[in-house]
Amino acid sequence: MTVEESFDDCTRCGYCYHLENCFDEYDTRVIDNDLESLFEQTPEEIVADGRVVEIGGQCYTVVAYDTTCPSVETVTIDRIFASCGECGCFKLTSCEGDPPTVIYTRRAYGPGGGLIALRDYVGQILRLAAR
Repeated sequence: MTVEESFDDCTRCGYCYHLENCFDEYDTRVIDNDLESLFEQTPEEIVADGRVVEIGGQCYTVVAYDTTCPSVETVTIDRIFASCGECGCFKLTSCEGDPPTVIYTRRAYGPGGGLIALRDYVGQILRLAAR
């Protein structure tokens, strides 16, 4: 006999979370990660608050939890968020204006016309092309 994992109570054993991609409702996952420790909330609160995890650059909302765990996987969670709006989007705030103009975007194109990774520019000042 091999002990794989231990639990405080029977309900946690075989327990999983159902996730839905924030931007593609057909992309779903079932994970058995310990989200309670990550979010410091109960499973009910995590689902009710619509908490979001980033897995491999994709944003997933926690939509349910239960013991029905088909094709369950343990994944590497890159980051956690309070909502889909915070995950996968970048907030650009103008340097001028009162109040400053705020733009939310998921992608941007560089001077050569190719798609750039906005993550590489976090904390920097960008000049946007006029539309």
